[in-house]
Amino acid sequence: MPRAKEIASRGWQQGSIITDQQLLSRARRADGQSFSLSDAKVGIVVTQDCDLIHGSFEAEPFAEILIATDLRTAGKVSDQFAGGRHPRRLHFRDRNGNLYEASSKDRAFLDRSLFTSNNPSGERQLPDVEIALIRSWMRKRYDRPAFPDAFDERLRDRREQIRLVVTQYAKDISAISITLDTKKELSDKDAYHVRRLVIVFDSKRTDVDRADKAAAELAAAVTCEGIEVDDYAAVPKTKFTLAAAEEGDVWDFDYLSYSDEQVTSE
Repeated sequence: MPRAKEIASRGWQQGSIITDQQLLSRARRADGQSFSLSDAKVGIVVTQDCDLIHGSFEAEPFAEILIATDLRTAGKVSDQFAGGRHPRRLHFRDRNGNLYEASSKDRAFLDRSLFTSNNPSGERQLPDVEIALIRSWMRKRYDRPAFPDAFDERLRDRREQIRLVVTQYAKDISAISITLDTKKELSDKDAYHVRRLVIVFDSKRTDVDRADKAAAELAAAVTCEGIEVDDYAAVPKTKFTLAAAEEGDVWDFDYLSYSDEQVTSE
Protein backbone atom coordinates (compact mmCIF):
# COMPACT_ATOMS: atom_id res chain seq x y z
CA MET A 1 0.00 0.00 0.00
CA PRO A 2 1.44 3.45 -0.94
CA ARG A 3 2.31 5.41 2.19
CA ALA A 4 -0.15 8.23 1.49
CA LYS A 5 -3.07 5.79 1.27
CA GLU A 6 -2.18 4.60 4.76
CA ILE A 7 -3.36 8.00 6.01
CA ALA A 8 -6.87 7.42 4.66
CA SER A 9 -6.95 3.80 5.79
CA ARG A 10 -6.23 4.92 9.35
CA GLY A 11 -9.27 7.19 9.26
CA TRP A 12 -7.59 10.61 9.04
CA GLN A 13 -9.73 13.36 7.57
CA GLN A 14 -10.49 17.02 8.04
CA GLY A 15 -11.89 17.42 11.54
CA SER A 16 -10.04 14.44 13.02
CA ILE A 17 -9.10 14.97 16.65
CA ILE A 18 -5.60 14.29 17.97
CA THR A 19 -5.44 13.33 21.63
CA ASP A 20 -2.08 11.54 21.51
CA GLN A 21 0.17 13.98 23.36
CA GLN A 22 3.33 12.46 21.93
CA LEU A 23 2.08 13.04 18.40
CA LEU A 24 0.79 16.49 19.28
CA SER A 25 4.17 17.46 20.72
CA ARG A 26 5.60 17.21 17.20
CA ALA A 27 3.40 20.10 16.02
CA ARG A 28 5.16 23.37 15.28
CA ARG A 29 4.00 26.93 14.86
CA ALA A 30 4.71 28.75 11.61
CA ASP A 31 7.90 30.12 13.18
CA GLY A 32 9.06 26.60 14.04
CA GLN A 33 8.43 26.94 17.77
CA SER A 34 6.73 24.17 19.74
CA PHE A 35 3.66 24.45 21.96
CA SER A 36 3.29 24.20 25.70
CA LEU A 37 0.98 21.22 25.94
CA SER A 38 -1.11 19.53 28.63
CA ASP A 39 -3.63 16.72 28.74
CA ALA A 40 -6.31 19.34 28.16
CA LYS A 41 -4.89 20.16 24.73
CA VAL A 42 -6.05 18.43 21.55
CA GLY A 43 -5.33 18.96 17.88
CA ILE A 44 -7.98 19.44 15.20
CA VAL A 45 -6.93 18.57 11.65
CA VAL A 46 -8.03 21.42 9.36
CA THR A 47 -6.25 20.41 6.15
CA GLN A 48 -8.71 19.54 3.39
CA ASP A 49 -9.18 15.80 2.79
CA CYS A 50 -7.62 15.65 -0.70
CA ASP A 51 -4.49 17.47 0.47
CA LEU A 52 -4.35 15.33 3.60
CA ILE A 53 -4.09 12.10 1.59
CA HIS A 54 -2.11 13.55 -1.34
CA GLY A 55 0.25 11.01 -2.86
CA SER A 56 3.35 13.22 -2.71
CA PHE A 57 4.88 14.07 0.66
CA GLU A 58 7.19 16.43 -1.16
CA ALA A 59 4.32 18.44 -2.61
CA GLU A 60 2.28 18.32 0.62
CA PRO A 61 4.76 17.81 3.46
CA PHE A 62 2.59 19.14 6.28
CA ALA A 63 -0.92 18.95 7.67
CA GLU A 64 -2.33 22.06 9.31
CA ILE A 65 -3.88 21.60 12.72
CA LEU A 66 -5.59 23.82 15.25
CA ILE A 67 -4.55 23.37 18.87
CA ALA A 68 -7.64 23.53 21.10
CA THR A 69 -8.32 23.32 24.82
CA ASP A 70 -10.71 20.68 26.12
CA LEU A 71 -13.12 22.47 28.48
CA ARG A 72 -14.76 19.14 29.40
CA THR A 73 -18.47 18.36 29.26
CA ALA A 74 -19.19 20.77 32.09
CA GLY A 75 -18.09 23.70 29.99
CA LYS A 76 -20.59 26.32 28.92
CA VAL A 77 -20.61 27.71 25.40
CA SER A 78 -19.96 31.44 25.46
CA ASP A 79 -22.20 33.59 23.28
CA GLN A 80 -19.11 35.63 22.50
CA PHE A 81 -17.19 32.66 21.10
CA ALA A 82 -20.04 30.59 19.62
CA GLY A 83 -20.94 30.47 15.94
CA GLY A 84 -17.69 32.05 14.78
CA ARG A 85 -18.67 35.45 16.21
CA HIS A 86 -15.29 36.28 17.71
CA PRO A 87 -12.42 36.72 15.24
CA ARG A 88 -9.81 35.04 17.43
CA ARG A 89 -11.58 32.58 19.75
CA LEU A 90 -14.06 29.81 18.99
CA HIS A 91 -16.17 27.37 21.01
CA PHE A 92 -17.36 24.09 19.50
CA ARG A 93 -18.38 20.58 20.66
CA ASP A 94 -17.61 17.04 19.57
CA ARG A 95 -20.19 14.29 19.12
CA ASN A 96 -19.92 13.36 22.80
CA GLY A 97 -20.75 16.87 23.94
CA ASN A 98 -17.20 17.78 24.98
CA LEU A 99 -16.63 21.52 24.66
CA TYR A 100 -13.44 22.96 23.16
CA GLU A 101 -11.98 26.43 22.83
CA ALA A 102 -9.65 27.29 19.97
CA SER A 103 -7.57 30.39 19.40
CA SER A 104 -6.55 31.65 15.97
CA LYS A 105 -2.96 32.09 17.19
CA ASP A 106 -2.71 28.37 17.94
CA ARG A 107 -2.50 27.14 14.38
CA ALA A 108 0.29 24.68 13.74
CA PHE A 109 1.81 22.26 11.25
CA LEU A 110 2.51 18.58 11.66
CA ASP A 111 4.67 16.37 9.47
CA ARG A 112 2.07 14.60 7.34
CA SER A 113 4.09 11.40 7.19
CA LEU A 114 3.42 10.94 10.92
CA PHE A 115 -0.20 10.18 10.04
CA THR A 116 0.90 6.97 8.32
CA SER A 117 1.85 5.41 11.66
CA ASN A 118 -0.60 7.08 14.07
CA ASN A 119 -4.39 7.06 14.41
CA PRO A 120 -6.87 9.82 15.14
CA SER A 121 -8.94 9.61 18.30
CA GLY A 122 -11.53 6.87 18.01
CA GLU A 123 -13.56 8.21 20.92
CA ARG A 124 -13.74 11.87 19.90
CA GLN A 125 -15.14 13.01 16.59
CA LEU A 126 -16.55 16.28 15.35
CA PRO A 127 -19.98 16.44 13.69
CA ASP A 128 -20.05 17.84 10.17
CA VAL A 129 -21.71 21.06 11.30
CA GLU A 130 -18.84 21.84 13.67
CA ILE A 131 -16.22 21.06 11.02
CA ALA A 132 -18.01 23.50 8.71
CA LEU A 133 -18.05 26.08 11.51
CA ILE A 134 -14.28 25.79 12.00
CA ARG A 135 -13.70 26.14 8.25
CA SER A 136 -15.92 29.22 8.10
CA TRP A 137 -14.29 30.79 11.16
CA MET A 138 -10.79 30.33 9.75
CA ARG A 139 -11.81 31.46 6.26
CA LYS A 140 -13.16 34.76 7.60
CA ARG A 141 -9.63 35.83 8.44
CA TYR A 142 -8.87 35.90 4.73
CA ASP A 143 -12.02 36.71 2.79
CA ARG A 144 -14.24 39.00 4.86
CA PRO A 145 -14.74 42.35 3.09
CA ALA A 146 -12.93 45.39 4.40
CA PHE A 147 -14.94 48.56 4.90
CA PRO A 148 -13.34 52.02 5.09
CA ASP A 149 -11.74 52.81 8.43
CA ALA A 150 -13.74 56.03 8.58
CA PHE A 151 -16.98 54.07 8.18
CA ASP A 152 -16.03 51.66 10.97
CA GLU A 153 -14.95 54.54 13.20
CA ARG A 154 -18.29 56.30 12.79
CA LEU A 155 -20.05 53.13 13.88
CA ARG A 156 -17.94 52.85 17.02
CA ASP A 157 -20.48 54.65 19.21
CA ARG A 158 -23.29 52.60 17.66
CA ARG A 159 -21.81 49.20 18.38
CA GLU A 160 -23.92 48.51 21.43
CA GLN A 161 -27.17 49.44 19.67
CA ILE A 162 -26.24 47.30 16.68
CA ARG A 163 -25.15 44.43 18.89
CA LEU A 164 -28.49 44.47 20.71
CA VAL A 165 -30.40 44.23 17.43
CA VAL A 166 -28.17 41.49 16.03
CA THR A 167 -28.36 39.54 19.28
CA GLN A 168 -32.15 39.87 19.52
CA TYR A 169 -32.63 38.54 16.00
CA ALA A 170 -29.60 36.23 15.87
CA LYS A 171 -31.73 33.15 15.14
CA ASP A 172 -33.61 34.97 12.40
CA ILE A 173 -30.73 36.53 10.47
CA SER A 174 -28.88 34.30 8.01
CA ALA A 175 -26.73 37.13 6.66
CA ILE A 176 -26.47 40.91 6.48
CA SER A 177 -25.57 42.56 3.18
CA ILE A 178 -24.51 46.20 2.89
CA THR A 179 -24.01 48.20 -0.29
CA LEU A 180 -21.99 51.36 0.32
CA ASP A 181 -21.90 54.26 -2.11
CA THR A 182 -18.10 54.30 -1.87
CA LYS A 183 -15.23 52.37 -0.32
CA LYS A 184 -13.06 55.49 -0.15
CA GLU A 185 -11.94 57.11 3.07
CA LEU A 186 -14.16 60.19 3.40
CA SER A 187 -13.53 63.38 5.31
CA ASP A 188 -15.65 64.19 8.36
CA LYS A 189 -17.83 66.57 6.33
CA ASP A 190 -18.88 63.84 3.87
CA ALA A 191 -21.42 61.17 4.78
CA TYR A 192 -21.36 57.53 3.79
CA HIS A 193 -24.58 56.35 2.20
CA VAL A 194 -25.69 52.78 2.71
CA ARG A 195 -27.52 52.46 -0.57
CA ARG A 196 -29.13 49.24 0.58
CA LEU A 197 -29.04 47.22 3.78
CA VAL A 198 -30.45 43.71 3.43
CA ILE A 199 -31.24 41.17 6.09
CA VAL A 200 -31.34 37.69 4.59
CA PHE A 201 -33.60 35.32 6.48
CA ASP A 202 -34.93 31.76 6.34
CA SER A 203 -38.65 32.00 5.59
CA LYS A 204 -39.17 28.50 6.98
CA ARG A 205 -38.00 29.68 10.38
CA THR A 206 -38.84 33.38 10.49
CA ASP A 207 -42.00 35.15 9.37
CA VAL A 208 -41.80 38.19 7.10
CA ASP A 209 -43.10 40.68 9.68
CA ARG A 210 -40.39 39.78 12.16
CA ALA A 211 -37.70 39.92 9.46
CA ASP A 212 -38.97 43.34 8.31
CA LYS A 213 -38.86 44.55 11.90
CA ALA A 214 -35.29 43.32 12.26
CA ALA A 215 -34.25 45.16 9.08
CA ALA A 216 -35.91 48.40 10.23
CA GLU A 217 -34.31 48.26 13.67
CA LEU A 218 -30.88 47.47 12.24
CA ALA A 219 -31.14 50.34 9.75
CA ALA A 220 -32.05 52.69 12.61
CA ALA A 221 -29.12 51.43 14.69
CA VAL A 222 -26.67 51.97 11.83
CA THR A 223 -27.91 55.49 11.05
CA CYS A 224 -25.72 58.03 12.80
CA GLU A 225 -23.71 61.18 12.18
CA GLY A 226 -21.83 60.58 8.96
CA ILE A 227 -23.79 57.46 7.94
CA GLU A 228 -27.17 57.49 6.24
CA VAL A 229 -29.20 54.44 5.24
CA ASP A 230 -31.01 55.11 1.98
CA ASP A 231 -32.89 51.81 1.76
CA TYR A 232 -33.31 48.60 3.70
CA ALA A 233 -35.16 45.32 3.20
CA ALA A 234 -35.62 41.79 4.49
CA VAL A 235 -35.19 39.18 1.77
CA PRO A 236 -35.80 35.40 2.05
CA LYS A 237 -32.60 33.54 1.28
CA THR A 238 -34.41 31.66 -1.51
CA LYS A 239 -34.86 35.01 -3.27
CA PHE A 240 -31.47 36.52 -2.48
CA THR A 241 -29.95 36.27 -5.94
CA LEU A 242 -26.32 35.98 -6.97
CA ALA A 243 -26.58 39.44 -8.53
CA ALA A 244 -27.75 40.88 -5.21
CA ALA A 245 -24.95 39.12 -3.37
CA GLU A 246 -22.36 40.52 -5.77
CA GLU A 247 -23.79 44.03 -5.50
CA GLY A 248 -23.27 44.26 -1.74
CA ASP A 249 -20.82 42.99 0.83
CA VAL A 250 -21.67 40.49 3.53
CA TRP A 251 -21.35 42.48 6.73
CA ASP A 252 -19.90 40.31 9.42
CA PHE A 253 -20.85 42.60 12.27
CA ASP A 254 -19.55 40.09 14.82
CA TYR A 255 -16.02 40.99 13.76
CA LEU A 256 -16.75 44.65 14.41
CA SER A 257 -18.51 43.89 17.68
CA TYR A 258 -16.03 41.65 19.43
CA SER A 259 -12.48 42.50 20.33
CA ASP A 260 -10.20 40.94 22.90
CA GLU A 261 -10.71 44.01 25.07
CA GLN A 262 -14.46 43.39 25.13
CA VAL A 263 -14.34 39.79 26.32
CA THR A 264 -16.29 39.36 29.55
CA SER A 265 -16.20 36.53 32.04
CA GLU A 266 -19.30 34.35 32.28
